[in-house]
Amino acid sequence: MGIDLEYLMWYERQGDKFLDCIVNGYGSWCLHYDPETKCMSQQWKHPSPPRLKKDHAIPTAGKVMLTLFFDCRRPWLIDWLPYGIIVNANHFAETLEQLRSTIKTNRPSMLSWAVILLHDNARPHS
Repeated sequence: MGIDLEYLMWYERQGDKFLDCIVNGYGSWCLHYDPETKCMSQQWKHPSPPRLKKDHAIPTAGKVMLTLFFDCRRPWLIDWLPYGIIVNANHFAETLEQLRSTIKTNRPSMLSWAVILLHDNARPHS
């Protein structure tokens, strides 16, 4: 509550300039797979045997972790982490360093003022 009150007072003093320094972070697991095309599933067969039934099983899906950092103007960093790589403190520190260098390259004045990072890394689903 104390931090929220401090942000409200900062917004009261700075106005919309305060909103320019907020960078949001978002992370989510994304599934992907390559579906079989109709051409890939075609077979030569004799007309008399019964038709083969096709299973509608989903091909093995891959998982990647999407981490996205953005502000009110644009996305700053989009990071895809393949399944199996563990997100630990070292990896997260590297990601934040990438974010810092991207901001430094594209909008260096933002780093000289302040950057408020809002990153909810709680698991939304069990």
